[in-house]
Amino acid sequence: MARILSLETSTSICSVALHECGALLALAEIKEPGAHAEKLVLLVDEVFEKAGLNFRDLDAVAVSQGPGSYTGLRIGVSTAKGIAYGLDIPLIGINTLQAMAYWGPSQREELALREEIERDVIDFLEIDHVRHQSVASLSYGLQKRVELARALAMRPKILMLDEPVAGMNREETEDMARFILDLQEERGMTILLIEHDMGMVMDISNHVAVLNFGQLIASGTPQHVRNHPDVIEAYLGVRESQTAPGQGA
Repeated sequence: MARILSLETSTSICSVALHECGALLALAEIKEPGAHAEKLVLLVDEVFEKAGLNFRDLDAVAVSQGPGSYTGLRIGVSTAKGIAYGLDIPLIGINTLQAMAYWGPSQREELALREEIERDVIDFLEIDHVRHQSVASLSYGLQKRVELARALAMRPKILMLDEPVAGMNREETEDMARFILDLQEERGMTILLIEHDMGMVMDISNHVAVLNFGQLIASGTPQHVRNHPDVIEAYLGVRESQTAPGQGA
C-alpha cells in the first residue's frame, strides 16, 4: 500500500495531490500567479485533511522536475526535499511533459501491464491477500515473495536469484522452491540461482556449478556434483586418516 504526495509547481497552477496505490485520495490546487510559495504548504495541509491522513502515513513524495518555471520548480523541489528528508522516505522526480503525455497510450499501456501483473504475478505467487499491506508489515517469507514479484514484473527472460531462501524456515523455503520450479517448468524461464541451501539446490536444479573460494571445483548434474570428491572435501573436510604422512596428530 503506497501513499504518495505529489507536488506540481512548474506551471501557473500550483497543485497538490495524494494517491494510494494509484488511486486519487485528495486534490487541492490554485491558479494565482506568484502565490506558489505562500500557498503550497496550505494546499498540502488541505489534502491531508480531506484524506484524513497525516505526514507519517506517506511512503514517498513526488515532485515535478520540469520543464517549467524556474522559481516554481525551486519552491516545489525544496518543499518536497524537506518533507522526504524529515520523514526519511523516497523523493521521486517527475518530468512534466512525460506526465502530460501519460494520459493516452502510456496510460493504456500501464493499465494493461497492471492487469498482467495482477493476473500473472500476484496470483501466481499467491500474495493477493496482502497486496494492500505495507511490505514492512509482512512476514519475512512474504517479503521475499514480493521481491520476486518485482523482478517478474519486469518480464525477464533470465531470472537471477541471489540466495532467495536465506533466513527462511522450512515451509517458506519449500514454497519458494515450488515457485522457482513452476517458473522454469510452466513458463520456460531460465533461472540462475546462487544459494547455500544445498538441499534445495540439489532438488530443483538441472545443472550445478560449485565454487570454492572463487574457484570452480565441479560442474554438472546434481548427482554428479553431489558425489564429486572435491565438493565432498570442500563441504565436509578430509578425514584425519586421509591426511598426508607426517601431518597426522
